[in-house]
Amino acid sequence: MTEKTPIKHIEPAKEKAALLMWPEKIALHARLLLSQNALNPENCDIAQIDQTQLQSIDIRDYNIYNKSSVAVRKKYYEKSTDAHDREKWNTDFVDKVRSSKSFFAQTDDGKRWERLFLSLGLHAQSITKEEVNAFYQHYLQGDEKKGQIKLFVQDVINYHRDEKGAIRLNDLEKNSDAITWIAHVFGDDTTIAMVSELVRAESRLIFEQAAFVKALNTPAPDSGKIRLNTLKPTEHTLLANIWKSVSPFVLPEQTVPAEKKQTEPAKKEKQQTTENPAKTTHTTPKENKSPSPEPTAVFTNETKELLTKCGLNPDHVNPIPIGKGANHTVFSYEIPGKEKQVIKIPNPHSAASLTKGMIEEDANITTVIAAFPRFAIPTLIKKDPDSDRYCIVQQAVTGTPLTQLNCKPELKKQLQDIIALNHRLIETQHISLDFVGMPGFFTWIKRQFRRHGPFEVSNIMIDSQGQLKIIDYDIFDFNHGSSIRHKIASRIGFIANRFLMHHYFGVDIQSPVISSQQSLIPKNA
Repeated sequence: MTEKTPIKHIEPAKEKAALLMWPEKIALHARLLLSQNALNPENCDIAQIDQTQLQSIDIRDYNIYNKSSVAVRKKYYEKSTDAHDREKWNTDFVDKVRSSKSFFAQTDDGKRWERLFLSLGLHAQSITKEEVNAFYQHYLQGDEKKGQIKLFVQDVINYHRDEKGAIRLNDLEKNSDAITWIAHVFGDDTTIAMVSELVRAESRLIFEQAAFVKALNTPAPDSGKIRLNTLKPTEHTLLANIWKSVSPFVLPEQTVPAEKKQTEPAKKEKQQTTENPAKTTHTTPKENKSPSPEPTAVFTNETKELLTKCGLNPDHVNPIPIGKGANHTVFSYEIPGKEKQVIKIPNPHSAASLTKGMIEEDANITTVIAAFPRFAIPTLIKKDPDSDRYCIVQQAVTGTPLTQLNCKPELKKQLQDIIALNHRLIETQHISLDFVGMPGFFTWIKRQFRRHGPFEVSNIMIDSQGQLKIIDYDIFDFNHGSSIRHKIASRIGFIANRFLMHHYFGVDIQSPVISSQQSLIPKNA
């Protein structure tokens, strides 16, 4: 872990043009997003890319970045005990921030830093060791201190979103000095630079994706190769350092294809009929043709038929799932010029399911929208007229799941409002909202083995405007008409929900909202 320099005044970067920020780092940022062998600066034969290859950060694999960070920090600590150095690091961090109290209180730059620190859970002018330890555990979790670089990048990006969810790139660049300083938690100078550039790369992908991809595929005048394969000296130097750090963790079978145009046979060969991206395979080179840069997931004919009969256009549905729960698999649905939506396709029947089919799902949607009007989002059921099959279409929510770590006071108040409405639902209709969801329950299970990571309430999201939204309308039904299986599943699910919500958020989903002030981050959770 690199030595921390004292916090001092750094002139903010000058604002740049709205399009193609950081033009001198276009190839660097693309290669960080492509990852694996694209990080090798000597690899200058990467094929042209399209927007589908630069996927959302939510599904991007940061594994090699986390592993390289762990390796750097282990090497740093190998001369003495981890506990001793951790305590010293904690104390040094607090002392550095406290010694800069006047910087935070009296300068514009200090106030800018302070706001960023606060978004990461650190109160610059009244920082404590407990806060720093919680910060450390949040981003460097578990016995192996596994880095959560993606989580840090997402948190920094989300802080720089405006009220409409757009990224304020100029503000992000002004805060680059603060981001760089605080990123030292992940390791040495190379790791710090890697994390800082990942923040820029993910931000520009969101802000200017089309212009970004176009610039990457544009031939450079001096070499004739596309910009992706024409590294500037600074890009080459930084990539060389990053490659040295991550190369031990690069998967040998993941190679980047040579820069050639795909032929029609290659494009056909690329199409793999599967709905599970984990099962897609790389095409094998034939007759000196380059393999596809990435396998493509496509829907089966049966699923395409279902979507079509439900009045949906399969061409606008991304076949790579963005989520999966006990009852549905979720896909993004985006028609140009229209609001983004998601499509939920019911999973094959399982014992974990709490719904009986379309009629009950429709009743659940109607009930939840009526009971939680302020927190519900537009949701419709689309039915196949020739069968009992159906899909659920819902307005997309851009944001993050609610956790015990991001539940600030203003969100806690909204959560209490939802709890109060749920209390009324139990009293009047003998049903309860499923707050946690199956994915959220799995995050709790993982915590029992590794004791790290946030606990996620996967059925409630924080949208880009800081409002809680209920995104899944599963309910626990305690009425006499329910089957024994449903009653048992509802009772177990409700008890688990009640325990977890009380343990992590200090609220009771059945009793009146707990009024006593409780910590949002339980000490022993």
